[in-house]
Amino acid sequence: MILKTVLRTIKHYKLLPTNQTLIIGVSGGTDSLALLHIIVQLQAELDIQIHIATLNHGIRGHDSEADVQFVEHIAQEWHISYTVGYTDVPHLAQKENIGIEDAARQARYQFLADVAQQQDAKHIAVAHHADDQAETILMHIIRGSGLKGLRGMSLSVPMPEHKNFTLIRPLLHITRQELEQYCVENQLSPRHDATNDDINYQRNFIRHKIVPQLRQINPNVVASIQRLGNIAEVEDDYVTSQFELVVMPYILREPRRWMLKFDIFTGIHDALKRRFLLEAYDQLTLATTLLEANQVSRVIEWVSQAQVGTEIDLGQGIRLRTGYEDLYIEYKSEPIDSANYRLIPTDTDIALSVPSQLTLNRLQIELSLEMPEKDDSRLSIPLPLDLALSLRTRRDGERFQPRGMGGRSKKIKEWMIDRKIPRQFRDQIPLIATDEQIIAICVGDKWHLADFSQFIVNLNRQMYLIVN
Repeated sequence: MILKTVLRTIKHYKLLPTNQTLIIGVSGGTDSLALLHIIVQLQAELDIQIHIATLNHGIRGHDSEADVQFVEHIAQEWHISYTVGYTDVPHLAQKENIGIEDAARQARYQFLADVAQQQDAKHIAVAHHADDQAETILMHIIRGSGLKGLRGMSLSVPMPEHKNFTLIRPLLHITRQELEQYCVENQLSPRHDATNDDINYQRNFIRHKIVPQLRQINPNVVASIQRLGNIAEVEDDYVTSQFELVVMPYILREPRRWMLKFDIFTGIHDALKRRFLLEAYDQLTLATTLLEANQVSRVIEWVSQAQVGTEIDLGQGIRLRTGYEDLYIEYKSEPIDSANYRLIPTDTDIALSVPSQLTLNRLQIELSLEMPEKDDSRLSIPLPLDLALSLRTRRDGERFQPRGMGGRSKKIKEWMIDRKIPRQFRDQIPLIATDEQIIAICVGDKWHLADFSQFIVNLNRQMYLIVN
């Protein structure tokens, strides 16, 4: 019965092409030993080659070595090629500052990908089954997951962090009890991993404590949770299709940054907002972790009230940042593009004397007693000779009296906001100023001039401010 179910699953969902080498992860326990035996029985009909990959995690000392020797013996007895690997998972967990479970998973996937690469294989089979699926969904519920978490594990998925390989789970519709019975019927004697009994690990606690309690309420709870996963998968697929149709065409994707127009984000349904945040985060972090549902809700609420130029930490070195027109999900180490601005260091204050020339960060400033020759690439401003000028950045509460405002002034902060200068750059925008008044402000390649009508320029006592 199990053989037919697994064969039907593989063929119906097209999990495995013919004439391929399949890497099977085998630990020697009930689940993986049953998977190996099942695939061996189906090998001819599937028209595939099999290669066993077994990893010593360095957690259980001699027991781990015995597990590997057991798998080696099985491989030799069944005439199947195999690869043995070793990783010091406790050391890896300490080095990466992660839990043992996460470190073991990371090491296992890396090992399986390495073996697949060596064997020129594209598909890797692991022994996750229906009970594993139920436990995974429960873990996601406890953490506050959305649809992506509720759907649990997929029958076929790109290998985490190794997208060139496909991870398949042919046993996902088979229960643990069925696999145990299969081993008995086929006289298989799997190894027992004592760490699976340690309820200090979250998954083991759910397996040994939570699920038995739930079975008292509903004896078929595993099937019920699996049904929930199937429903979530269908609805998640629909949201994905809408996201790809409505939102994806407007996303600008870079290796370390995703960008979306602010008005598009605010105009789409919350389900699509969530999907944008999740997809960007997953792609940038290589899906090493998931944003929790309550965190996504908080981020959406934050965006609705966020000021331009602010940011929020999403974890894993990723931030969400607001611009005037765009939202950015990016690495926190990614520099903010300042290509449109000629910036100077914050708190710059350089006195300008006559005559003098100054070059600073693509700025060229000159004070001259002689009228310059006409040059369309440079701006020349006649000013009183006794005016003390400096190149500096803005000061708190400062005002600017630009030309064309009938002598009215405006707070320089508001003036910069009107020109959509990002908050991050406002303290580095170059100004030419006296002690009391801003003469000119450089934004990009343009100098914005003040109203000079109050200056009386004596033709015999004037100087020329020349900028570009």
